[in-house]
Amino acid sequence: MKLLRTLLSFLLLTASVYSGENNFKELWLEWLKEDSINQELPIYKWAIKELEKEKFSDAFLLKDKKDLVKQQIIAICKEINAPIPVVLAIARIESNFNTKSVDRGGSCVGIYQMKNGFGGCVGDDRYCLEKTTKALWKIHATYKQRWLKQIDSTWNDFYYYGIHQKGFAGFVEIYKNRHKKLNEISAVRRNSILASKPSSANWNDVNDWWCYFENRFYKIYNQYK
Repeated sequence: MKLLRTLLSFLLLTASVYSGENNFKELWLEWLKEDSINQELPIYKWAIKELEKEKFSDAFLLKDKKDLVKQQIIAICKEINAPIPVVLAIARIESNFNTKSVDRGGSCVGIYQMKNGFGGCVGDDRYCLEKTTKALWKIHATYKQRWLKQIDSTWNDFYYYGIHQKGFAGFVEIYKNRHKKLNEISAVRRNSILASKPSSANWNDVNDWWCYFENRFYKIYNQYK
């Protein structure tokens, strides 16, 4: 009987790991963690380890529940000490929490719309929630320190998003020229700003870009504070 019970446990645990049903996996993971009697068995340890890995895999997120994606982002942010409202706001604005998102040109993908190589994420890594969230924060934390040392001693969280939109150099140029007319700045930067203009908007000043994206960011950001 003991052998039969062990064999049955093995089959059920294996099925839980390799099942395509995410609800089944979630229930099994919860049950395994509550089963204090058998948790020390090697097969239990293996199953818990595999199911924990699934929590951060794209396969686990295929059901595309936004609340689940948010929960995973929050968990990762807590692990790496990243600002939760900032990361959630960027994810919401860039892809509406879709880990499989691809922009119209096909060059920026994933939940944070990363170009190939951004933060060290290459190819399909840009669809991995855990890798991209950690890469996003690592590079933006570096940019913040660079900003405070080289540009200005003050900082607000919109700058994370502004840099994400235009790159560090591009955002710095906008910051320094935000009180100028668009026709007073370089053609390259002017074209970059106008490329992100809503079709219904009428922008004449650099500050028009600034106000639009700052308001857009904080409208979402404040929901997660």
